[in-house]
Amino acid sequence: RWGKFFTENFIGRSGLADGCRILNKEVLRFRNSKTTHQLTVTAAEPLLIENKVLGYRLQYQLEDFNFNFQTRTLFYYGYPFFVDLGLVNKRKAAKWHKSREEVYYGSMMHFMRSAYNNGLGEEGFEMIRIKKIPNERKKLVQESMRSMSVNGHIVLINSTDRNILSEPDFINVTDNKIIPADSITYKIDSTSREMFFTDYVRVFYKPAKAPPDYTRDFPAENRLMISELTLINQHAIKIEKSGNYYMPTDLFTSGFWAWSEKVCSMLPFDYELPANPASQK
Repeated sequence: RWGKFFTENFIGRSGLADGCRILNKEVLRFRNSKTTHQLTVTAAEPLLIENKVLGYRLQYQLEDFNFNFQTRTLFYYGYPFFVDLGLVNKRKAAKWHKSREEVYYGSMMHFMRSAYNNGLGEEGFEMIRIKKIPNERKKLVQESMRSMSVNGHIVLINSTDRNILSEPDFINVTDNKIIPADSITYKIDSTSREMFFTDYVRVFYKPAKAPPDYTRDFPAENRLMISELTLINQHAIKIEKSGNYYMPTDLFTSGFWAWSEKVCSMLPFDYELPANPASQK
């Protein structure tokens, strides 16, 4: 019942996902709680995953997978071990290297490495600050509906209120001033930096367009690679040169990265661009 839902949210929905599959699905266990409205997925053994698009075989130790149907938020993490198929199949290695390079540009790994090197602008990233203000008039309509409910059934509402209910829960207040990396990242030692900011940061990757699959799922986004970040616990995260960051549970992502940063596009933290990288699209 939940296999397709799990696969789309764990492996991904992009074209890359078509060539990425779990070889031992039988080790997965699903629990859907009607009380908490959350789907939890566990694995009795490490997941064996074959990625024919990027040329990797993974062992993924799934530590947690949780989807909240009320808030529509997903949280998962685990520990992947990569085997590079390109080392044993030289004929396909060039194709895999090209695919990895395409996945890298504009990714979270690319962003974190650029932030570590204080080179976001040079790498094509732009950041602006955002505050999210509660939509008070939507809250008023919702409260009015609750007070007018009869035996749990909502009384009919007018078209104006219906339009208000279709509005987002929060209104974005945007500061259009581009902020540099060193305004939110700070060197803490010779091997790592710390990232901290309040409210939200919107990240736009300018050199490339999002894949058509993203437009399929989110037509209004117009193929722009825009993501939003927030530190949900207001704890700074530590960034390493490799692009690794922790604790990952402190950073919440929405927008393009929430869609794209799945197992099918995952690269190992020792990934390096070729000596003569191809032109970015």
